[in-house]
Amino acid sequence: MIKLKFLITVLIIFCACNGSDSTLALGSGYWLNQEGKGLNEVFSRNTNKKGIPPDILNYSNNIDFILVEQKPTKFDYFIHEDDTVTYKFGRNKIYYWIIDKKSGLRIGPLSKIEFQKARKFLSVPQELEFESFY
Repeated sequence: MIKLKFLITVLIIFCACNGSDSTLALGSGYWLNQEGKGLNEVFSRNTNKKGIPPDILNYSNNIDFILVEQKPTKFDYFIHEDDTVTYKFGRNKIYYWIIDKKSGLRIGPLSKIEFQKARKFLSVPQELEFESFY
């Protein structure tokens, strides 16, 4: 009976946490922190590499690039490195980002048109498509 109560308690805790929190290695020292809607971000433990603040809606990566579609959170209550990001169209819009893993260059936030131009300029492969985690 005690084992059954313990098992039920563990299952309740697991379900309450939704089991969704995870960190995915993207390569070159970058990580995707998947904490749930409003909290997903790209970060690096290397202080010379800048990440992308929440909330990440979609992402894609290969050996050379990380692509991100982001809708910024409403407030800067996240401490995200020592970085300040300016959203020129406001926080209610969708933005796009490119990280060049080889150089550590982070480009963004970009509009969809700016993103398409930067993608072409950097020769990001067309087969690199966004993956959703919702």
